[in-house]
Amino acid sequence: MGSPDTQLAAALDEAQVPDTTAQGVLDINSGARLEALQVAYAVTALLATTALFFTARIPRTPSVRPNERLRPPPRVAAVRRTFPRRCPVAAFSP
Repeated sequence: MGSPDTQLAAALDEAQVPDTTAQGVLDINSGARLEALQVAYAVTALLATTALFFTARIPRTPSVRPNERLRPPPRVAAVRRTFPRRCPVAAFSP
């Protein structure tokens, strides 16, 4: 696939649009694509700035009272072996 200008020019030629009109359409389309790109960047910058504003509310220190101690996580009991030591299939092998 070619560039959008090439595709548009081919479509205008196929539709038998006069050259002066086709050149005007290509100029308007080129300007519109540039403006759309600028708007997309502006919206992205606005969203990033807004996100920075809301991240200022994230606490920088843990929310634990000074007189409380952080307790370590409870120890997990060792898992007991529940399967037999010998495989039952081994009893039938020759």
